[in-house]
Amino acid sequence: MDYSRILKILNPQSLGDRVVMAAGCGSGNALALAELAKNGVTRFELWDDDVLEPVNLVRHVLGRAHLGRNKAEAMADWIYDRNEEARVAAYPDRIEDSPPFATGLADKDATRLVLCGVDDMNARYRINRLCVESGTPFVAAMVFRRGMGGMVFRYEPSRGGCFNCLTEFARQHGMTIEEAESEPTGASDEQVYGLGLDAFEKNPGLSIDIGFISLIMARVALEALLPEDGRRDFPPLRSNLIAFANRPDPAQGMKKFFQAEHFFLHPQEDCVVCGV
Repeated sequence: MDYSRILKILNPQSLGDRVVMAAGCGSGNALALAELAKNGVTRFELWDDDVLEPVNLVRHVLGRAHLGRNKAEAMADWIYDRNEEARVAAYPDRIEDSPPFATGLADKDATRLVLCGVDDMNARYRINRLCVESGTPFVAAMVFRRGMGGMVFRYEPSRGGCFNCLTEFARQHGMTIEEAESEPTGASDEQVYGLGLDAFEKNPGLSIDIGFISLIMARVALEALLPEDGRRDFPPLRSNLIAFANRPDPAQGMKKFFQAEHFFLHPQEDCVVCGV
């Protein structure tokens, strides 16, 4: 990879020992992985038990040449095509059924980050617990209904709450995000984390809408991967939760196109995973 055009912004060499462990290689996570590969990350471990189908082409970075192939294995080829010196391991399995995932979290010889792009809330909880127990940072992204926006959350072992803290905070304030993946009914339009944003669903809209959230996810992940003494020509992010609206939704309090809200979620005392 010739990094000459970005060397004045960051030092890709400082990311050489960083490992990104991707939970899912769907349309959202795949774009974030692609951006990290273009910005200096060379070591990846990818998990996905799904195959690329024709219906995926309207939103996925992978193309027709990969139809019928496992998404993790195909995404590994995409990364190698961009950088032949990359080191990528692909696992065509669900993370919860894959011993190498837990083994990787226990490996302290490299600095690791979990990129969580699964669309199942229970899987997010399991990944969250494993990361908290192993002290592994992770970044999770979710897209709101019809691609109106999304949320990116970053867990840092040394500061801030975990993903379970987010749901614990929501419960304490009479809100919920547990059912956010289901199709809404008239009575199930739950507010998410008190941000005035509507619930998620598994049909999250256009690739462009997903792309905004994926790019924020990649930027947050890059921030988490860069060493503190690494060269960068931009200030560090101070928030660990970003809610982003792609378009106005006055009924939900979002009045502008491309409106971002930044928050810092502290550990919640009643959190059963990382509670203080």
